[in-house]
Amino acid sequence: MSKFKSTSAPFLPRIACIGTIADVAESEPTRSGVYTGTNIKIEPRGGGLKTQFTLLTRGDWVTPGFDPDTELDGNEGAKFVYRTNIQGYNGAGPSRLLGLAGSPEKADQLVDEIFSAAVTEKDSEGNEFTHVPDVKLNAIIRKYTANTVIGYVLVQKMEDTGAVDEAGKKIKIRTPYYELGELFYPTEKALTKYRKLAKDKPEDWRVGFDEAF
Repeated sequence: MSKFKSTSAPFLPRIACIGTIADVAESEPTRSGVYTGTNIKIEPRGGGLKTQFTLLTRGDWVTPGFDPDTELDGNEGAKFVYRTNIQGYNGAGPSRLLGLAGSPEKADQLVDEIFSAAVTEKDSEGNEFTHVPDVKLNAIIRKYTANTVIGYVLVQKMEDTGAVDEAGKKIKIRTPYYELGELFYPTEKALTKYRKLAKDKPEDWRVGFDEAF
């Protein structure tokens, strides 16, 4: 079926916001069956915007002995999902799972509790495997997000056109909507950093925790 080509929406600056978790849905397998998806809704404070996202996890990824460099070697797609949701590069901001805790201290406690929930079972062929059951991980996430203030950055949502450029890279166009970019711990240092970005680069950044926009 032929379709007319769409135009790109105007550029939207990034928005740094703070908020609380409004809802943590029951976890369920993704359509592919590869991951467990947990839909999480964020309610803003101040002049920010509400948003929601799906946290992607795997029971074996959140166990004490899991090594992504070994277990995910050669699977760049899975590594990206792991870095975004479970643990990013050293020195990077918190992953989506850790950012939900609201602070480094609570994130450490979150990890300790997740590790303690790991169980070892046997599959249908009698092979042992260690994982954190989805229901336990979901309960822990609910516990650590209750009444917790988190920081989050909204970015302009891009739409895949289905076409690729000469280098084989997907061609995407801007939409007039926002989606979650990353989480951050809302320390005074972090808030000061985003205020400075909004002041120095108003065309690229806004803050949603001080005023409406």
